[in-house]
Amino acid sequence: MKRSSRFPLLLLTAALLLLLAACAAQDTLAETDTAPLQEEPPASALQTLRADLDGDGTEDMVEYQVLESNGSVSATLALAINGVSVADALAEQGFRLTNPHAQCRVVDLDEADSSQELAFLEDGPSADYATSFVRWDGAEAAYLGEVPGLLDDVGYFPVTIPGDGRIQASITCGILQTWFFAAEYRVEDGRLQLIEQPFYSESRYKTLDKEVLLGLRGYAQPEIGSDWSILEAGTALSLWGAGGSWGEEDGVLGAWVLASDADGTEYYLKIRDAVEVETAAGGWLDGAAALSGLASYG
Repeated sequence: MKRSSRFPLLLLTAALLLLLAACAAQDTLAETDTAPLQEEPPASALQTLRADLDGDGTEDMVEYQVLESNGSVSATLALAINGVSVADALAEQGFRLTNPHAQCRVVDLDEADSSQELAFLEDGPSADYATSFVRWDGAEAAYLGEVPGLLDDVGYFPVTIPGDGRIQASITCGILQTWFFAAEYRVEDGRLQLIEQPFYSESRYKTLDKEVLLGLRGYAQPEIGSDWSILEAGTALSLWGAGGSWGEEDGVLGAWVLASDADGTEYYLKIRDAVEVETAAGGWLDGAAALSGLASYG
């Protein structure tokens, strides 16, 4: 599968920039927060389920319990398969849950093989919903990774499992603002990997909720040398896609954002370092100064 090595790096860098800003704000709040400590909720009830996880024709017994939720830090869990505790071994592989749900679930990521997996749902420290997956081979448990969202949720981007090896979920994008796009993941070499796309778009974002504050260049295609026109101040826009790259040879972290106006005409805004937009004069302006209505949060 041919993959772009450019866009995931851009997403990660953009997300880190937004996260640092959010953390700075949270640190300021923490200095004046005098709210009393909350009592920890009691341990959840022990869950016991049986399923053939390793495909040997015999049911495996899973015992799972949330011992301490711990609020904004990793919960203390008890997890055993066929009487063998696997919680510590999974933690060493990176398996950690924050505000986890009290029950795990059996799923079948790939109906073409004989194995099944365990799915663990968590609400995260601040509604950062995620679903993690664990595989049992009859002797050891392996942490496959996590995807954003909750399994079978009813939100915009629920986690669904078609049974063909893919997991349908979402990806967080930090280009120009914080937004979310549908994405797919697949287990490769024992870990969940994003099936990368060169460009992400979501028609639900066509809401004309942004306004141009200073004239910007709107390109006909997401490529250097494409024809462009000027988007005048006061123009209402929908931003509904992000991706692509430019400037790699010059060490520039460049991308494109897909926009459309009230007439449905599409434009591509040229973005530098995830937060700057090219102006009509060919200069660069911070996105918040160029467009109203951007949603940026950690």
